[in-house]
Amino acid sequence: MTDDAIDVLWTAQAVTLSRDIEEQMTARAADGFRPLVAALQLARVEAGRAVAALCDVDPDDAKQIRALQNEVQRFRDLVRFLHRIATAGIEAELALGDRDREDLERLVAPPRDAAAGERETEMLRLGLG
Repeated sequence: MTDDAIDVLWTAQAVTLSRDIEEQMTARAADGFRPLVAALQLARVEAGRAVAALCDVDPDDAKQIRALQNEVQRFRDLVRFLHRIATAGIEAELALGDRDREDLERLVAPPRDAAAGERETEMLRLGLG
């Protein structure tokens, strides 16, 4: 598989994942099941409980502190991963748009090589153009 084919596949996958995240995040309950939103909400609730528990944990109990910090970090990681996926999809869509536009520009107005430009100028100068 060529690098171009891999790029096209990655771009399509990134766009699909990004749109799926957007769809789940913006859908209302009437629109159907939203497992991503449910998972985020559960992680946020657990992270909030962990932050509250950190206020009361024995400051010398490193194991318990680390466990509570991990609860918070899990939520932060989930949000970070979703943000990276969504951003990659948006960037891939923009790149696709730029690539498509450049391809169309080449079809409609192909770049002129220097020799063709000189020939055209000379033909005009001689009154043959």
